[in-house]
Amino acid sequence: MFPEYRLTIWFTLYLCAVVLTQLLGSKTMLWSFGDIDISVGMSILFIPFTLSMGEVVYEIYGQARANAFLLAGVCATLFVIVLSALAVVLPASAAFGSGQEAYRLTFGGSMRFAITSLLSFFCLQVIDLWCFATLKQRCVHCPLWVRLLLSAFAALFVDTLIFTLVDHARSGVPVVQNVKIISAIFFPYVLVRWMVSWIGIPLAYVGQRFLSLSSSSTS
Repeated sequence: MFPEYRLTIWFTLYLCAVVLTQLLGSKTMLWSFGDIDISVGMSILFIPFTLSMGEVVYEIYGQARANAFLLAGVCATLFVIVLSALAVVLPASAAFGSGQEAYRLTFGGSMRFAITSLLSFFCLQVIDLWCFATLKQRCVHCPLWVRLLLSAFAALFVDTLIFTLVDHARSGVPVVQNVKIISAIFFPYVLVRWMVSWIGIPLAYVGQRFLSLSSSSTS
């Protein structure tokens, strides 16, 4: 394989993970931990890919290339939103029949989810890359897997906190009156998202090896 193709392949896989997050993430599933049931979105399965793939790009190529990946992810999400909206509003042919309603529910839900997740994706990626870069600069001897776990936890903590508070604010009840309820939702959800992000550790090492070959061959 020509070395210049390696980053292109990595970039393509990254964009696929971003787009699939928007298309499939609106579905929720129930995870049970003893007496605690947590409803999580399918997007949680793509967190390890989007986080670790961006971090590996920073590790090998630096901040500028990692920022380019982030910008491409935001543009891809906007593209999904626009095309989903267009597909939903365009009239269906008679041959499509009653499938229009199911189509609207499926892709209309994806569109609404994509609008919400756009801000989440941006916050998550920016915080994660900032933490990862800071750890790399200040903890020179810190292993890659430690930086991956710490930066992911910080990003997921802040991201989940923001959107838990925003979602709660819609109820109109002051936060101070429901601290226990928010805490009961917030901490287990952060823990679940962080544990799922561990999947990204082996992926990051594979990606580091994959892209290092490309970087060393072209330098």
